[in-house]
Amino acid sequence: MGGEATAQRMGEYILWSCLSLLRDARHFALGQAAGEWRHRETRHYAADRTVGIMGLGNLGGHAARMLQSVGFPVRGWARSRKDIPGVRSFAGAAELPEFLAGTDILVCLLPSTKETEGLIDARLLAQLPPGAELVNAGRGSHLREPDLLAALDSGHLAGAVLDVFEEEPLPPGSPLWAHPKVTVTPHVASMASRPERARYLAGAIADFEAGRPLPNLYDPERGY
Repeated sequence: MGGEATAQRMGEYILWSCLSLLRDARHFALGQAAGEWRHRETRHYAADRTVGIMGLGNLGGHAARMLQSVGFPVRGWARSRKDIPGVRSFAGAAELPEFLAGTDILVCLLPSTKETEGLIDARLLAQLPPGAELVNAGRGSHLREPDLLAALDSGHLAGAVLDVFEEEPLPPGSPLWAHPKVTVTPHVASMASRPERARYLAGAIADFEAGRPLPNLYDPERGY
C-alpha cells in the first residue's frame, strides 16, 4: 500500500533504526535482558555518520528528509538520478562503488526485481567503510544473510537492523535472532493502521469509479 501514511511510517522506522545504530541500542537491550549495567560511551554524533539510501522513491525521499532533520548527512542511489534538496544523488551501476565508499549506514528501500535480487552480498558489503552498518527495510530477497553474518563476525560491519528476510517468519533457528549486532523486527516498518489502510483503499476505489488515474500501478518494464 502506498500513500503518505506509509511514507511517514517508513520514514519513522528508518530514523529510529539509524538512531538505534548510532546510540548502540542493541548493546543496551542485551544488557537490560541480562540485568547488567553495560555502560558505553556513544561513539558518534548524527553529523558524523553519512546515511546512504538505496532507493529514492516516495519512501526513500521521505526518509531522507527525516534523517536530515536530526543532522544525518544523506546520499542516495537509484536507477536514475533524483533531485532531493541536500541529498547527493548517485545513479546506475557505474556510480554504486563511489556511493558505497562514502556511506556509513546503508539503508535499503529498493523494490524487488531481478536486478536487485541478492544485490547486498559479500562483494557489496566489502565496499562499505570499516565499521559501517546496515538497515534493510526493502525486501528480504535483496540481502544474502550468510554474507551479512560473515561481515558482522569479521568486524567489517558494526551492526544491522533488519525488518525483512529471505524466509518469513524468520525461522526459530536463524542465527540472526540472537546475534549481538543484529536487531530484528517482524516486517512492520511501513505498516499503516487499519483506518489508514481503509481510507487509502476507499480512495483508490473512488478514483477507479470516477475514471481518475490510480496510484502505484504496476509497471511491467520496471518490474514493480
